[in-house]
Amino acid sequence: TGVDAAPFVKAEAQRLKSVFPNLTVQVFAVNNDYFGHTITVAGLITATDIIAQLKGKELGSYLILPDVMLRHQTDKFLDDLAVSDIEKALDISVKISKADGEGLFETINSLIKEG
Repeated sequence: TGVDAAPFVKAEAQRLKSVFPNLTVQVFAVNNDYFGHTITVAGLITATDIIAQLKGKELGSYLILPDVMLRHQTDKFLDDLAVSDIEKALDISVKISKADGEGLFETINSLIKEG
């Protein structure tokens, strides 16, 4: 997520862990190197920054990103990279979630049901 939403997302992750005790959730606040560090919202995070800052980290089974990171009704970020570019660069499956607590909960719940 962006830096602004990180505390909220971390709180939601803790709430999810209380419902799903075996769930492991990590929250990464991505700094905006592309547009500058004064830009702290998730909607202006680029795939370039996500890849650069998450490369080499233990990411688990899935990377969940909020839908506000993508251009309206596309799978492209503001730097013209696609979700598939992140999947290839980080070797992980990316899931897109609605950008609120309920959306995050629904996404994680559906992944748990998939097994």
